[in-house]
Amino acid sequence: MASAEKWATSVRNLVLNFHDTLVALTPYMDKAKIGWRDEEAYDDWDEIAQSLCRNMIMRSVQFSLEDEDGLTMPEYGTVYPSYEGKSFIEVVSNTIQADKCFVFVGFSTLEHPFDHVRCQPVSGIDLCATGDPAYMQLGEVHFEFILNKGDRGRKRLSDILVQV
Repeated sequence: MASAEKWATSVRNLVLNFHDTLVALTPYMDKAKIGWRDEEAYDDWDEIAQSLCRNMIMRSVQFSLEDEDGLTMPEYGTVYPSYEGKSFIEVVSNTIQADKCFVFVGFSTLEHPFDHVRCQPVSGIDLCATGDPAYMQLGEVHFEFILNKGDRGRKRLSDILVQV
C-alpha cells in the first residue's frame, strides 16, 4: 500500500491561493456576464466562490485534522448571528485591537478586485456577531483557523499538514 502524501502549508497560504483564484476568474466572469463585484454579485457568483472556498480552504483544513469528522464551518459570504459551535477562519490585523475577534466572511472589492477582507466582529463566549461586518485591507491581515472542539474548547491553527 502506497503511503499518503502530505502537504505542508498554512491557513494564510490557503486563503491567499483562494483569493488569487477569485482574482484570476474575474475576466472570465465578465465575459460570461456573471457579476462578481459587491454591488452586482448574485447567486451564480456566490455558488462559484462558495464551492472554491469549500474545496480550496475548508477541505484542506479538514484533511489536516486526524479526528475531526463533521466539522461545522460558516459558508463563504454568509454572516451569522453567532459563530458558537462553528470552526472558522479568524482575520488577524496589526492595526486592530488584539482582544477583538474577527471571523472571515469573504473578500470585497473597493478599488481592485478583492482587495479587502470582509469580516464579522464577534464577542463573548458564544461568539455573537457585534455590529456590521468590517472591511480590512488584504495586505494588512493574516489568517488563522479556529477549530471548535466543543466542550474541549477551541484550538488555533496556523501551519497545517494536509493529507493529499
